[in-house]
Amino acid sequence: MSSRFPHLRQVVTLDEDDDFLVLDKPAGVASQASDPELPDDLVTRFRRHHADESKYFGIHQRLDRETSGAILFTKRKEANREIAAVFENRQIEKTYVAGVTSQRPVRAQKLVHFLADGDRGRVEVRPQASRGAQKAISELTPIAWKSGRALVRVRLETGRKHQVRAQLAAIFAEVAGDPLYASRDVGATRMYLHAERLAFDFRGKKRVFQSQLPAELSRWVEEGGPGDRIYDDVPLLDVALERALNRRYGLAHSEGTRKTTAFRVVNESGDGLPGLAVDVYGEHLVAHFYEGEIWEPSGRKDRVLDALDRLGFLGVYVKNRPKQANVLVDTRRVEVAPKVPLRGAPVADEFVVVEESVPYAVRLGDGLSTGIFLDQRSNRRRVRSAAKDKRTLNLFSYTC
Repeated sequence: MSSRFPHLRQVVTLDEDDDFLVLDKPAGVASQASDPELPDDLVTRFRRHHADESKYFGIHQRLDRETSGAILFTKRKEANREIAAVFENRQIEKTYVAGVTSQRPVRAQKLVHFLADGDRGRVEVRPQASRGAQKAISELTPIAWKSGRALVRVRLETGRKHQVRAQLAAIFAEVAGDPLYASRDVGATRMYLHAERLAFDFRGKKRVFQSQLPAELSRWVEEGGPGDRIYDDVPLLDVALERALNRRYGLAHSEGTRKTTAFRVVNESGDGLPGLAVDVYGEHLVAHFYEGEIWEPSGRKDRVLDALDRLGFLGVYVKNRPKQANVLVDTRRVEVAPKVPLRGAPVADEFVVVEESVPYAVRLGDGLSTGIFLDQRSNRRRVRSAAKDKRTLNLFSYTC
């Protein structure tokens, strides 16, 4: 199954020499793993791609998972010390481009704030004298504006945690799709923040690394979010699915006591795909279409199934989820849940998947239910911890 989640999916090398490796990081890939037991960071993936776990990479930037763009690594410890000094002494130019919401055109300005750690992983703007507050300075330049959506360029003079995101939110220009600082859904398919440029002097030579702006940012400013129109745009649909797989790389490559072969890979609007959820069960997928007007235009479901088939799984099963499932007499009706996959080959009527090394029997072609609620993984982990060394009776199991 992990072969369907390649180590470097859509990662481009911008530059490489004896000292540096500069990659064009896609959105959805972590620069530093949040869970050390499920390593999914860019360095781990690059090493695995080249089948060399010993390769040295010095990390100097920590782009957020959903931020795309240029990210630099040093390849030798000698270069690591020198470039670390460049970063620490603020001798590096870092420029970002962001798609933001703004009720009026954004003006060019210098942003000066004092930032401190807040709640829920956020940073907050504080008065200058606040304890722990650090000065953050950025130069803001407008690029484009239309109907409450703007594209802006931000050059950092300091390097603080979430600096661009927090400073833009402070002037009511929230980065679209930002899970922490955006106050409303504006139809973004990801967080629209891109690390566009890195520039610095190194051993007497000017080094400049540039990442091309993803078309989806400028397209969002011009047209707004695609919403359900994403199902009429095959390239955009493919990108959204590839990004969803990137986000679940750690689960797909889990090992030991954390080994998991069944999990949700597409979570509706959270992955820019409204009305659609997709689950992985080993080498097969189950697509859940939540019924509504979104699927009434002819061909949309077929385009989704074709796109899922291109991901390389052995088969794709379908569950057509009605608006009111409780009024159905028979959830095994073929038009609701076909017994055979609509793309690819079938799997055995009953087979075993594992979740954090625990086996579960599932049935992909047996009505709307497969035998396990995949969204309860963390709760099952909590129960296992509380019931350790005890005999338990599961009164809420569908299988077992």
